[in-house]
Amino acid sequence: HFGVLELSWNKTESRWVEVWKTLNSLHLLRHENLATSSQYWIIYEKFLKWVPAEARVLDWGCGDGHFSYFSLKNGRKTASFNVNFYDSSQRGECGIVDFLNSEFPRDFEYKVSKGRDPVYLPYADETFDAVVSVGVLEHVRQEGGEEIKSLLEIRRILKPGGLFLCFHFSVTNFSVKHLIPNSCVVRTVGNPGIGRAKAGLRRYLSILRSSIPKTPIEQS
Repeated sequence: HFGVLELSWNKTESRWVEVWKTLNSLHLLRHENLATSSQYWIIYEKFLKWVPAEARVLDWGCGDGHFSYFSLKNGRKTASFNVNFYDSSQRGECGIVDFLNSEFPRDFEYKVSKGRDPVYLPYADETFDAVVSVGVLEHVRQEGGEEIKSLLEIRRILKPGGLFLCFHFSVTNFSVKHLIPNSCVVRTVGNPGIGRAKAGLRRYLSILRSSIPKTPIEQS
């Protein structure tokens, strides 16, 4: 049995907690509690640092749409894309499409793959200022794709000098090798681990302290 903990957040942490409250209210699995949701705080911080407010962003393999919400909430025009071979509703995993459309009608669009090509992205060349991969690149083979082909396709739709921000994928030099030739900027953020906290949780939830990782690796 644990007593009630009074948590005190700084200004930045309070922003992340507000994001969590919304995503939690939408019943998204990774945001069912603050501990699991906090794994994304590092990518929130880096995204706002590296992606300018006027950028057009692709949330590649957006899953349930949680990062698309964060991007839109922070003023970035955001396109969300999922591979969808199985869901006849044409929504794929993204169950909050209606919510995002209603909250951000001018800045949000959602597409799913057509046919069974796991690599092709239905966007014109040099469309996006930034492409975000939040736990996606390492899973492309599960849908029949290949990492190099996906990276080349991302390179195609990024504007020259655009940013590819990859979260979770551990082989950081892999992405750099295949995107640099197109004058793209690549930044990778290591995975702090599901249920492992940063910032406020690190300070206040001592029960997690033993599993707190070192600062994630950044590479530019």
